[in-house]
Amino acid sequence: HWELKFYDLGTPADSVGSSPGCLTTDGSCVNVGIPSCGPRGRCHGEWGSFSCQCIPGYTGNQCEQEVPEYSFDGRSHVHYQLASPLPARRTQVQVLVRTRKHGSAVLSLLSKEQSEYLRLEIYQGLLSVFYNLGDGDYNLTLPSYRLDNGEWHEVYLDRHDNELTLRLDGGGGRRETSAAPGRSREIITDPAVVMLGNAFPSGSNKSFQGCMRDLRLNGRYVPLDGQSRDGVSMVSSQGLSVGCSSDSCKRNQCSPPFTCVDLWRVHECRCPPGHMVKLNGTGKFCIYTLCASRPCHRGTCVAQSPSKFTCHCPEGYRGRHCEVALAIYRDDVGLSFSSLFAICICFMALLGSYTNYCLLWLC
Repeated sequence: HWELKFYDLGTPADSVGSSPGCLTTDGSCVNVGIPSCGPRGRCHGEWGSFSCQCIPGYTGNQCEQEVPEYSFDGRSHVHYQLASPLPARRTQVQVLVRTRKHGSAVLSLLSKEQSEYLRLEIYQGLLSVFYNLGDGDYNLTLPSYRLDNGEWHEVYLDRHDNELTLRLDGGGGRRETSAAPGRSREIITDPAVVMLGNAFPSGSNKSFQGCMRDLRLNGRYVPLDGQSRDGVSMVSSQGLSVGCSSDSCKRNQCSPPFTCVDLWRVHECRCPPGHMVKLNGTGKFCIYTLCASRPCHRGTCVAQSPSKFTCHCPEGYRGRHCEVALAIYRDDVGLSFSSLFAICICFMALLGSYTNYCLLWLC
C-alpha cells in the first residue's frame, strides 16, 4: 500500500550537492543580464530554451506586443471551435473586459447533450459564473466590486473539479471568492460550441456590449481577429470591430455654455473652466467664479462660491495661491542659495580658523 505525500525539497533534513531551483533551465531566463521575457512577462526555463507567460494585455515571444481591443455592439457574438476538448476537470478563463452594461454573457461552454454548461457572466453589474456539472444548477458571484463602470477589468475564472474561484483585477481580499457546491467534478464540453459575448441557445439573448481583449482559455490565446491560433478557430462572428473608442459627445450635444465631456460611452455636460453649476427652478446654469482668473499659480483652484475659492497646491509648493516654492523641491537647483552659502563657509573653515564660526552659524 502506497500513500501519496508531498515533501518540501527546499528544506530537507540533510542534503549534499544540491541547491534551490534548476540551474540547467533557470539560466535560459536571463540573456546578458536582462530578463528574457522583458518587464511584462514571466519566464519559464526549459532545456536550451524558454517560454514567456505574459501579463494580461500583452503577447509576443518576449511579451513586447500589446493585444488589440475589440468592440462588441450589443447584438454580437463570436463562435469558436477547438481542435480538442477542454480537460474535463479543469477550466481556466482569463479576459480583459470594459462595459457599462449591467448584464451580459462573457463566455459560454456547453456539453454535447446541452444539459451541462459553464457560463461566465456580468450579472447585475457583478462578476458571476452559472454552471451545471451534472448534479444541478449552481452559481457564484463576486459581490464587492462592479464591472459596469466603464473601466478595464481583468476577469479570471478557475475551476478545479467542483471548486470554482472568481478573481477580479488580480484577486486577493474581497476581489476573490471561491465555492465548491455539488459533488460532480467533471464536464465534457463540446469543442464545437464555444461562444464569446453571448450564450447558447441563441434565443436567450445575453449579448455583451462593450470591449474585450486578450482572451485566454486554459492558458491558450483565443484569437479575436479571425485567424486560427493554438488549436482555436473562429466559426462565425457578428457585431465585432477593432478598437474601443467612444463617440458620446458626437451623439449628444450640450447647450452653451456647457461643454461635453466624454466619459467613455456616457457623456456629461460641464461648465467651462472657472465656472460652477447653479440650480434653479428652470434647470442648471453656469456662473462665473474667481477661479476663471487662474489665481492658483501652480495649483488647482476649487470654487466654494462665486467669490470664494481655495488652492490645492502640488507637492513642493504652499501659500494661499501656491506661490511659495519650498527650497527642497526647487527644479532649477538641487540646493537653495542659503544652503550653498552655508556649505561654502564650512569649507573655508576647514582651511582656516573659521570652525567655531561655522558651527554657530549653522545652529
